[in-house]
Amino acid sequence: MKTIYRMSLVALFAVLLSGCGPSGVDVQGNVTLHGQPLTAGTVAFEPAAGTTGAGAVVEVQGGQFHIPTKKALLPGKYLVRVSPPALGSESDTRTAPPQFTPWETEIEVAPDSGPIALNVP
Repeated sequence: MKTIYRMSLVALFAVLLSGCGPSGVDVQGNVTLHGQPLTAGTVAFEPAAGTTGAGAVVEVQGGQFHIPTKKALLPGKYLVRVSPPALGSESDTRTAPPQFTPWETEIEVAPDSGPIALNVP
C-alpha cells in the first residue's frame, strides 16, 4: 500500500513540475522583399549567445510566417535568416518568387512583442 501511495505522489509531483518550465512564444510576422510581400521562402530563428532553447525554421507563404507556441521558441535574442525557396521547388517558374541573397538580422523575441516585420533589401 505504501508503494502505491509513493508512486501516486511521484506522479502528482511530476505533473505539477511539467508546467513550471519556460513556455514558448507564439511568433508571427511578415516578410517583404524590396517593399513587396515575399511570396515564398524560409525564415530561420537561431538562438544568439545567451539565449536558451531550440531555434525554428518556417516557410513564408504570401508574405507571412508563423511559429506556433508548441515549437517552443523561448524569449531571447535570435539571429534571423530569410532565404529564398530552394531552386526547383516551385512548379511554375513564371510565378516563382525572385531569387535573392539570404539576408539576416538579430531580433529580440518577447511574449508581448507583437508581429515582427522583416524587410529584406
